[in-house]
Amino acid sequence: FYSDFGEIAADAHSRLGGNLVVVLAAGVIGGGKEVETAPGISLLTGPLPIDTRVSALVLGRGVSTKSKTTIIEGAFDSSTSDTDGNQPSFLVWADPYSAVEDVVVGLDEAFPLSLTTGALSCPIGPNEPSLAWFPATGGGGVLEP
Repeated sequence: FYSDFGEIAADAHSRLGGNLVVVLAAGVIGGGKEVETAPGISLLTGPLPIDTRVSALVLGRGVSTKSKTTIIEGAFDSSTSDTDGNQPSFLVWADPYSAVEDVVVGLDEAFPLSLTTGALSCPIGPNEPSLAWFPATGGGGVLEP
């Protein structure tokens, strides 16, 4: 299952289309069912407004908090706000090997008016992928840690 994550994610996208986030999980709750301590995936799909800009950013392990804040600010600079001054929103998926608290603090510092939400993914090891992103505009795939 784990070694086929990329293929499973691509197959889900070919069946569902649109914007799709695929997250590897060790437990999934949804559709009136709960699966724990077994491999699973969680899918998030749906339409976005036409003028929506989506960016995927993967922060590697071993990066200092200050560096993470600099990387976040560089990836989502002032052009991230739209012409009406609306701030970006962030969906954050973190694995247990990452410094998710540092990332969320960095987002809050760089974009204090933005909404940040997310969940945990569950890779089988610190260098294994656990997230895939397929934008409706095409391309995408597994995001390497």
